Parts: sequence; structure tokens; C-alpha cells
Amino acid sequence: MKLKNVIISIILLIIFFIIAIVAFSYYYVTLDINNNRHLTRSYNYAHFSKINSWNYFLFPSLLLTSPKRYVLREGESLFIPKKWWHWIVTPTKTTAINFWFEHIIASNVPAKINDLYNFEDQRKIYEQIIQYIKEEQKHYIWDSSNHFGSNGLLYSGEAFLNEDKNNRYLLTLAGYGSNLNNENIKKKLTKWIELPDVLKTSAINQEKPVIDINLWISSNYHDTGLHYDDNDGILYVLKGEKHITLFPPNDSKYLVPYDITPNYAKVAPLFMKYNEYYIVKENSGLVPCKVGNSNSRLPCEMILYQSLICFAKYTNVLTTVQKIYDNKSDPLKKLVWGCKKQDDVYRWEIYNYHYDQYNNTIINKTDWRAIVLNENSISRKIAIIMNNKKTIINSIDILNSVECLNNQHHSYEMCKNMTGLILPFYGNGYDIINNKKQKVSTFIYDNYESLIKNGETYCCELKLDYNNKVKELLQKYRATDMCLWNKKGDYFIQWLGISIDDFIHFLVENHYGQCFINHIIENRNKYEYLAHEITIVYDKVSLSPYRSGFYGCL
Repeated sequence: MKLKNVIISIILLIIFFIIAIVAFSYYYVTLDINNNRHLTRSYNYAHFSKINSWNYFLFPSLLLTSPKRYVLREGESLFIPKKWWHWIVTPTKTTAINFWFEHIIASNVPAKINDLYNFEDQRKIYEQIIQYIKEEQKHYIWDSSNHFGSNGLLYSGEAFLNEDKNNRYLLTLAGYGSNLNNENIKKKLTKWIELPDVLKTSAINQEKPVIDINLWISSNYHDTGLHYDDNDGILYVLKGEKHITLFPPNDSKYLVPYDITPNYAKVAPLFMKYNEYYIVKENSGLVPCKVGNSNSRLPCEMILYQSLICFAKYTNVLTTVQKIYDNKSDPLKKLVWGCKKQDDVYRWEIYNYHYDQYNNTIINKTDWRAIVLNENSISRKIAIIMNNKKTIINSIDILNSVECLNNQHHSYEMCKNMTGLILPFYGNGYDIINNKKQKVSTFIYDNYESLIKNGETYCCELKLDYNNKVKELLQKYRATDMCLWNKKGDYFIQWLGISIDDFIHFLVENHYGQCFINHIIENRNKYEYLAHEITIVYDKVSLSPYRSGFYGCL
């Protein structure tokens, strides 16, 4: 009897290990499925979990969650509040649309909506979509059994609509490659789809709501994977059905989320003089301080990211920064960013430098159009003006608005009498508006001691008044270098290479948001090694500050 029990125990143990090996093998084979679908905070959707199957053995924390389950059939819709996790399985060929929005529905509880559209409107929307898909000869389809690394499978409309393979999905999302967003379809959606009454009449603020509409067509079975979005949403099934499992935001601690920090904020930190465009190597002896190893530091790109999540009102601002980073022609070439504040209005400026500070030469200019990929913002004519042969820097603004790229751009040139990139350096700044270049500023860049010593002379050259108050302002912060500008008659003063404590003082005195200040204070030691650079603009009459900014690289 004992021998029999021992044999049974051994057999059970072997079975257990076989199950464990199979389970873990499946997990590691599919480990990257959600990772490759995951998007960071630069987008307001598709923040994924590492959980990729309903397997309590591999993911026991699922036992602690509170899921809600829904089935949507034709003509039914579901309100999914922001931050609610959702896992959507499409068992058959299905066509659906969704709406993402903010500040419209005053609820944080999911709810089915069975009368979003009447039958006739539902039929009309569906037929318009299918007719367009059928007539177009080129659609990029995602093979969802694979990751998002490729440009997708190319189908004609007719071929895709007749496809019955699993895991073939037509979508209209940005963030997954330039083709898979099917932008030609997305542009049509607002023409075909009239907003439902619930999104017209339930607005809870005075601003015009921003509503994003997307299309989802599966050729057969499809599994989205477990994820959440940053905006409220309504999912509406036009044809077919969807099985949806929701988890409330407070289940996040059990759902193993991926990090949503953008890739640019995770780069290796470096010491750079941003406005001089000079990267200092650590072994050069010029880095002012070190804080442990690189793992105990944070890069200046993290400061940019924190400014975006604290101050940006629209995700499109974060998305634009991400696209600029991704579209740089040379991944190793650094752009310079500035975060600007006037009253409580924030904007960001991205600078493209066109000189080699190491060899004291101007280099070939990178066309901004290749970086922003937006002809509406930068035309060919504007690009030519921005890239004048004396241009050493040009820049674009990112506004804190839905349409965050505008038609106003900037360029900075050496003064005619400058023969090289030597100190003191004299230059002019221009705004480019309506295809015309307008001079708006003149500046002198010098090391701190020289600029303080020659403050009166430089002010005279810049046609600025000089007195004891101005002298006091110039010495407000101790820095490595300084740049003094006459910008439309006002004093535009830059302190370049100040200490972390002076940087914190600057943020507090100029009333930056507490969320951002707290982050800098809490991570003071991790930012101590950076060359912090700031600007304060003073009114020419009262000498009162009215605008400010700080800088980093991207």
C-alpha cells in the first residue's frame, strides 16, 4: 500500500511539473504580446498589463480583482470610464466604432447604452463605412497574432471584407506605425458619423469637447489584451459582437501594468550645456558633480516629461513631443527644448541647432518638415526662410492646445560681423510669420564673469538702459554662462549652468505648478549633476518679471 501511495505521489508530482513547465513556456512565448501593443503616456490609450491570459496559476493576483462582464451585440454600446481596465474579445467578424472624450459624461461607472443610435442611423453608418472600405484598393491590416513592429498586411477592401482568418484587424490608431493608422479612413469618420445625443447634450464644462472617433473591423476572432485608456470612451457595435471584461482603477495594483514613462525620458543622463549646444564628457573633468552611478541619476528629458504631465492640458502635446523625438533623422543628434510660462499659460519650444561647437563650424541644416511631418505647420517656403545660410538655430512652438503646432516659427543668426562661434557671441532672433522673417531680438552670449563685468557696455550695445537695478538683476543667480537679450525692448536674461537649489528657487519664485516643483525637490539629488538653464523676461519700464522658462535636451 505504501509503495502504491509513493508511486501515485510521484506521478502527481510529475504531472504538476509538466503542467507548470507548459504553463510557464506558454507565458514566456507570449510574454511580449502585450508589451508590443503597449503605448506610453505620450498617447491617451493602450496602456497594457503584463497579464496575457486568464491563468490563475501564472497570475494569482487576478483572484483579488473585481471584474465586470458585458456582451455587446449589434446596436449596443458601453460607456467605459477613463482608467477602467478592459479586455475585449471579438469572437466573430465584427465592425465597431468608439468615441474617446473628456469632461462630457459626469460618471465614473460603466454602463450599457442601448439607444445610442436608432436602427436607421446604425444601418446608414455601417453601410457608408463598408462601401468606402470596399471601394478602396489599399488598406493596412494588423495581424494581431504578431506584434506591431511591421507596417501591416496590405489588403484591397474587397479582399479584407471577404477575409475570415482570425487576428486580422483594421484600426485607425496613431502610435502603431505610419500605415496601420489608416489615416484616410479616420478623416472620413467625422463626415459619416453624427455625434450621438449623449455626447451633444451632456457636456459638464463650457469648452467645446474634443472627441476622437475610431474604427475597428475584425475579420474573425480577435483579442485586444488587457489595457486601459486615459479618456472616457463609448464602444458601439455596428455589426457582430464583443465580449468585454472591465476592472475598476483600484484593481491596478493586481493587474501588473507596464511602465507608461516615454522612452525619451529613460535615456542615459548626460551633462550638456543646452544653449551652447555642447555635450561635456564625464572624463573631461568639466562635469561639475556626480551623484553615484548613472542609475541613481535622472536625465533632463525626465524634467521635460514631468513638465508635460503637470502642465499640458491635452495629450496631443505629449504625442507631438514623442513624434518629434521619434522622427529625428539622427537618433544621436540632440534637440533642445524649453518650457515657457507667462502668467499661467505654458508652451514648449523645440530648438534645432546647426553648428558643431567642437569644431567651430556651421553644419548642414536638418529640415524641420522631416521632423514634424506637418505641411500645414511648416511649408517649403517657411523651411527655406528658417534655413538661411547664417542660421545657427531654428525652432518651433508647441502650444498648450488641441492644435498644438502653429504657423509661427523662429530662427537665430550670427550677426554680420561674427566670423565664428567665439565669445562674446553676438546674434539676432527672428520670428517667421506669414512667410516673412521679422527681427525681434538681439543678444550677446558670454561667460558669467565677463557679462557681469561688461554689463553696462553690453546693455549699451543692445540699446538697453543700465542702472543699479539692472546690475542687481544680472547677478540674481550665479551661473557658468549668461545670455542677455533685447527682445522687443524688454530685458531677456538667461542664466546658464545654475545649481539645482537655484533652479528650485527659480521655480518657486516664478510660481510653477506645485506638482512639478514637488517632483524636482523629491529628486533633487538625481538632478544635481545637470547644467540647469533658465530665462526670466523683465518689463523694460518696471523691470518686473512677466515670463520665464527653463531648458533641457531631447
